[in-house]
Amino acid sequence: MLCAYKALLSNRRVVLASASERRKEILGGLGFPFDVMQSPFDEDKNRPKTNDPKEFTQWTASQKALATIEDLKTHSNPPDFVIGADTVVFLDGNILGKPTDSDNAVEMLKILSGNVHSVVTGLSIHYKMEGGYKERLTYEVTQVKMAKLNDLIIHSYVATGEPLGKAGSYGIQGLGGSLIEAINGDYYNVVGFPLHRFTAEIISILEELTGGNY
Repeated sequence: MLCAYKALLSNRRVVLASASERRKEILGGLGFPFDVMQSPFDEDKNRPKTNDPKEFTQWTASQKALATIEDLKTHSNPPDFVIGADTVVFLDGNILGKPTDSDNAVEMLKILSGNVHSVVTGLSIHYKMEGGYKERLTYEVTQVKMAKLNDLIIHSYVATGEPLGKAGSYGIQGLGGSLIEAINGDYYNVVGFPLHRFTAEIISILEELTGGNY
């Protein structure tokens, strides 16, 4: 989808406000240049007071982007686009983020075992206009069915270290993919970055900025 618009991004500075290698790899597949900067926003100390995963992730994604813009506002080459994203797993009214330690990872996997859960990613795209930045805020939801796991499988998987640093304590793109029976929706969203949703939004923004003249 983005092939016809890549030239419009090539002469604009794009910043991905994330330290996630997975998001970097997914965005890199689109073939336009961008910078990576870890957002100074501390998501562990600033959790939104909501249990709605859509509100939770969109707010966090927006704060990541805003903190990065603030950090770069005096830069000689301020960004034209700043992208923030946040991913959680949601099941039975509970938001599951990244595990705090191995025991927490085991606990999360026991909760997810044999159940269908939602992976929700909030996406914030700030783009520079005359006088400041505007924001597009959206989200993506993917349904994931995890196989029924016994204790041996759970503890052996956690011992690999892969669950640490991943929402819901598994990585579908790695060993964790063997735990998943089926998904309904965007695979890349489960990895951590909703590729199609992002592409549709960035095309819409570029058309807004250019008036359709490109």
